[in-house]
Amino acid sequence: ASAPPASGGYNTPPPAAAPPTSGGYNPPPPGSAFIPPGMNNPPTEPPQSPAKMVIYQEYVVQKGDTMQSVARKFKTTAQELAIINNKEVNETLIVGQRILAPK
Repeated sequence: ASAPPASGGYNTPPPAAAPPTSGGYNPPPPGSAFIPPGMNNPPTEPPQSPAKMVIYQEYVVQKGDTMQSVARKFKTTAQELAIINNKEVNETLIVGQRILAPK
């Protein structure tokens, strides 16, 4: 039988890894913000303004009203009016029915 190698044998732990010379994590100095790699450029567009608040009013459907005709009265689209009221654009409106419209 041959003898184990002279370099430490079979039960020797592997040598410790050398500390990284580059690419390792360097925490930011205290009091500074953390900026992930590749994110250090300022935004190129200004932030969007907050959502516009829309106020609705109740409208009572009159004879001959359609989504399109009611939408025109309130300077909106039939599709927007349908979305607000959870209806289809071509749905028949009933006289006396109450729907919401932008104020």
